Amino acid sequence: MKHKPVTDYWPSKARIIEFGVRDGAVGDQLIAAGFRYLGVVETDRQAERLGSRHPRLQRHLSVCRVATRVRQNNADVLLLSGGAAAHLRRFRDIRHAIYVVCPLGNGPLLLWTILFWLGQFLLLRLAWPRIVRVGRTRLISFRVRRPRPYSATRRFVPQAIGIEGFFQRLQAAGSRHVVLRWFESLPLLPAGEDLDLLVDDESLSAVRELLDGGPGLQAVDLYSVCGSPGADYQKLPYYPPYLADQLLKRSAMHRELCAVPSPRDHFLSLAYHALYHKGTASGLPASGQSKPTASRPEHDYASILEHMAKRLGITVPITLADLDAYLDRAGWRPPHDMLVRLSRKNKWLRALVKHAVDDEADDGLAVFLVRREALNRGGVKRAAKLIAEHGFHVIETITIDPLRQETTARSIRGGNWGQGPWPVSGGPPVAAIVVYDPTPLRPTQRQRRKFPYLANARLLKKDQIRDAFNAKLPANEHCNVIHSSDNGREARDYLRVISPERVDEILASVRRTQQRQSRAA
Repeated sequence: MKHKPVTDYWPSKARIIEFGVRDGAVGDQLIAAGFRYLGVVETDRQAERLGSRHPRLQRHLSVCRVATRVRQNNADVLLLSGGAAAHLRRFRDIRHAIYVVCPLGNGPLLLWTILFWLGQFLLLRLAWPRIVRVGRTRLISFRVRRPRPYSATRRFVPQAIGIEGFFQRLQAAGSRHVVLRWFESLPLLPAGEDLDLLVDDESLSAVRELLDGGPGLQAVDLYSVCGSPGADYQKLPYYPPYLADQLLKRSAMHRELCAVPSPRDHFLSLAYHALYHKGTASGLPASGQSKPTASRPEHDYASILEHMAKRLGITVPITLADLDAYLDRAGWRPPHDMLVRLSRKNKWLRALVKHAVDDEADDGLAVFLVRREALNRGGVKRAAKLIAEHGFHVIETITIDPLRQETTARSIRGGNWGQGPWPVSGGPPVAAIVVYDPTPLRPTQRQRRKFPYLANARLLKKDQIRDAFNAKLPANEHCNVIHSSDNGREARDYLRVISPERVDEILASVRRTQQRQSRAA
């Protein structure tokens, strides 16, 4: 029976990664056929032997013994030769590939391969196999029905250029970037360690294209300043955009290879990661009186942060609570609505958010954000007038600087300013109205269930303000023209984003208003 060559079956630009390379003949012929090929062996001696036998292979071999290597790569075609077929245990280890392939002459492991395929075929995960040919070698090829390739945050450095070549190309292209942590030994990285990379949004497409240029094993977690789709963390920017932009601007070159955070930013950004991304999984104690709850954190964050703080002359106990307070004073605490979203997968953070909104001293403070479409329907003055009519004292109206509008949009409301349930989008925020309510209304239980962090039920009057802006327009043109903070903590965070240089001045005006209202009462 004549079997089709792989050139008639696999896409010509497929990235092929072969594990358990035996004699190198298959890889040599795949390279000759124009495929992007990478062969993975476990020792330098194996690589040397295969390279001497097939000179074409020398630049296409990698030595890797990491246990997760079969799962952590960007292969379109996953070729499991020799004993590598024993890795066929769990579907999640291969679902990133489009095709999973094993040689027909794979000895006893061929039976295991067939049994694995049969189980996954019955679960509708793998399609009916085909027999294909590479030279004289016959391969059994299974197509993954619904592959889940690494096409978002997780990417891989092409083996052909390596880490050093990757950064050289970033510099040549002028791509603004910063390696966030664990960069001390670069261009070398410990086995299994990821490269955490932050880039500006303008460079994102070019960096992705570079990373997708060939088969690779070195993982990169790629984030953009504004948290563009696929370069985000839980659908949020990795850091608030105004802080991420600071990281890029204040970065320094490391060994003339790559940009890394300045020493103080390195400490702040690592503490941020440990607290707000990891929480108790970081291994840090919640407070000075408690013990760490994670027995085996990925890194010894406590010792690393303690050493960094000592070197920088920073005096702060290395606990979740103390570092949170320090980051707050340093302006590195995430905005409240961002904390709320991050807390969904962070138990320690959920308790922190609840404690923050229980402070009733700020119940009367709020910030209304006026969105762009409101300018076409009466403008900011009309919004301020309607807000005042509903019982709020307007402290100040701030026009958001055009240069800061994008940062504001990305840092508040999870960066989501789309149309939502409305026919038309209200657009991003263009102005802020700072208000004080001398008699805040306690939310009902029903309102609390729907808005768990709402401190003042009067803020729900924004629905009537929206109705007023939409009143004389057809239903298909209705939109949400106004958004508000849920509580005083969130209001202060909004001000830090919108006008960081004037936060103290604005809050002083709020306190004077509180005092006048108290005397009048």
